Amino acid sequence: MLALLMWPVAMGAVESRAGLTAQVVQPTLPVRTVTEQRASIAQRLWSWLGELEHDPRVADEVTRFEHDDRSPSPEYSRALPRAIRGLVMEAAIARVTELQEGTCTPFVDADFLRAGFATADPEDTEDRFEGGFIRTEMVACFVTSISEPDSVLDLYTSADFRGEVESRIDSIWVGNGLSCVATGGMWALLDPTLACNRIDRMSVDGLAAEHSQVVWNQGVEPYQDVFFKESLKTFVRIPGGMAYHYINYSRSVRLGRLKRAIGGGRIKGSQEDNARALAARIGG
Repeated sequence: MLALLMWPVAMGAVESRAGLTAQVVQPTLPVRTVTEQRASIAQRLWSWLGELEHDPRVADEVTRFEHDDRSPSPEYSRALPRAIRGLVMEAAIARVTELQEGTCTPFVDADFLRAGFATADPEDTEDRFEGGFIRTEMVACFVTSISEPDSVLDLYTSADFRGEVESRIDSIWVGNGLSCVATGGMWALLDPTLACNRIDRMSVDGLAAEHSQVVWNQGVEPYQDVFFKESLKTFVRIPGGMAYHYINYSRSVRLGRLKRAIGGGRIKGSQEDNARALAARIGG
């Protein structure tokens, strides 16, 4: 039950459903001296992420999910986004700390969380919702003469670049202060989406980051009915170039084993293609 809320890596102890609390205990950074903390870009990223508002529209989207005519409880719908935020923060700080210390090891992973329901009840609404989660994480290392991370972030998140490298994107626009995207589906894996994201950015010397979270979803056919997504893109200046870290949690639908294998490969391939395209733009 409540597997995402009970993962110990990011939240500490969370009570069972009967005593669920929306309070999430965040992990602590490694002990450093005061001077080191002040100088640490990881610490500054941590502080910024911790101050980001938990938008109530995210909980509203979770509540829209139905299984056997039952929706997740309001308590669960409020607690889940906070739990995911904790996981995003933990992954980002761990990787940025490594990058800051001079370790850049490229990789890309795509994991379908709770995919097999080995310890869950597939008839339970909350378990059913969690069974559709996909976690994507990537680190890429670039040799470039560009020294400002925010310049690379601007390029990577621009409508021009995204439209070039992401074939599923049909259109991108800004409306009511939100960044909106319409995407085509992925046959047998993912319905088309029409959703708007709240975007927050920060930039300090040596680091630039963009946090994105779906806060509005069309939710009617042919588009995906319930869409949860939270991601963080971070560029860090390293000797000789730039490093990129990406962490994303999104919810599709529960997929069978074969579709998960196909989908995971497509996600990894897409992220690798994006990195190659960026390398071609900023190399030299």
